[in-house]
Amino acid sequence: MIKIRNVSKVYKSQDKRIIALRDINLDINKKEIFGVIGLSGAGKSTLIRTINRLEEVDKGQIIVDGVDITSLTKKELLNQRKNIGMIFQHFDLLSSKTVFDNIAFPLQISKVNKQIIYKKVNDLLELVGLSDKKYAYPSQLSGGQKQRVAIARALANDPNLLLCDEATSALDPETTKSILLLLKNLQQTLGLTVVLITHEMEVVKRICDRVAVISDGLIVESGKVDDVFFSPQADITKRFIGAIHNEDIDEINIKLKKNSKLVKLSFIGDSAKKPIISHLIRNYKVDINILSGNIDKLTTTSIGNLTIQINGDINEINSSLTHLSENGVKWEVIENV
Repeated sequence: MIKIRNVSKVYKSQDKRIIALRDINLDINKKEIFGVIGLSGAGKSTLIRTINRLEEVDKGQIIVDGVDITSLTKKELLNQRKNIGMIFQHFDLLSSKTVFDNIAFPLQISKVNKQIIYKKVNDLLELVGLSDKKYAYPSQLSGGQKQRVAIARALANDPNLLLCDEATSALDPETTKSILLLLKNLQQTLGLTVVLITHEMEVVKRICDRVAVISDGLIVESGKVDDVFFSPQADITKRFIGAIHNEDIDEINIKLKKNSKLVKLSFIGDSAKKPIISHLIRNYKVDINILSGNIDKLTTTSIGNLTIQINGDINEINSSLTHLSENGVKWEVIENV
């Protein structure tokens, strides 16, 4: 669907040269929800805006459905953009127009027949759950309702690709959940490919199939969401995942005994259903103190995390850790005495 090859982008001013993207290479599959996560200034907004050429690249190619959009003329680009919808963090609605007219606007620009526009807009209003807000103005809507209007407008030209630029970061947590659920349903119903950028791992966890992590203009890690959650490689990825667990090991107020280890466990799929801890206590001469834990429910599986203190003879501790590995549990010693 989308092939990004060796894409670089530099912003220049009189006295500064800011490298926004550094030789980015990505493949985004058809009909998947692909997340790009990074901190502010990492380059994620620049990256997504290059896909529809709202930002011009300095080097590289962006191929969408077999078309290299970096080589298109302005007229060809305008035609190609009809296949690409985009929604933004702050909605970008026309305050002087009703909900109906906001959604109709791209169709009117394309000079679509009025009867077709009327039917199309009403169908979209029903699709996003806003049929009763047809004649309301943006000032009369909540943030979530405004984003639903923006989503409907982005879908007006029947695109097969939807770009989401921080689409939920201006919303409260409950509204964010409802918008993410809507995007997931639309993706499945309409067969869309969705590219979603965010600075929140919670968003990636909820709806994305695959994810790329961007830092300082570089893709530092990418893969299936469950693989990235289970075995993060880059430090920035570990920080993102740690943030959604609301856990800081340094703040665990525990004094380790002699022959004691502080261990973080991660388990995925079937291993998450096994009574791992009780089995260790029964079969090895160790004492285990559970300090924190959580389960991340991803789109295709669940990943569990536990932080434990394990005490006992060092050989017994090591044998119990070997047992964990043999049963598909990943472990990391954070501290030992």
